[in-house]
Amino acid sequence: DGIHVRVATAEGPATDVIARDAAVSVGFAALRRDAVLEVAFATIGAPYGWGGRGGGRDCSQLLRDVLVPFGVALPRHSSLQALAGTRTIEVDAMTSEQKLAAIAAAAQDGLVLLYMPGHIMLDLGEREGRRWAISAISEYLEPCPTGGDTLRRLDRVAVTDLELGRDSARGAFIERITRLAVIGDG
Repeated sequence: DGIHVRVATAEGPATDVIARDAAVSVGFAALRRDAVLEVAFATIGAPYGWGGRGGGRDCSQLLRDVLVPFGVALPRHSSLQALAGTRTIEVDAMTSEQKLAAIAAAAQDGLVLLYMPGHIMLDLGEREGRRWAISAISEYLEPCPTGGDTLRRLDRVAVTDLELGRDSARGAFIERITRLAVIGDG
């Protein structure tokens, strides 16, 4: 029939039944990259909401929501999440090329969280010579050909490459990353 679970209702505790299928398991799912990415990709396009505003989720809440089914309990704030891996790597003083190499090496050991002050992302790997990440993102700057920057609002969960923001006043994501947090056994 299904999995019987206790739930909270307005009238007090009750029992409900969840249908058995591949997306439901008792306990935590195994921490596998493909399974984590499946959960992460299911959030693409979900609305951004700093601190949960408007029912959306911000970058740190996204990572909490994506990793909790696998038994990974991250802190609420991105700066603390950047310290929460099985190991961390300081990359602030590295060049963009060195950072990309450090991310690729760290990805051999597990999932990699990419932290820049005020924002955190989940590394997705390299494709067609570019490094990609998923995050809940509010905005970024895009340089204008005639000078200055244009503020681009995304306000959703999105997949972006780490070159986003290149040549703007803020710089590319890869330039702004200061720490990697590796979640895995390596």
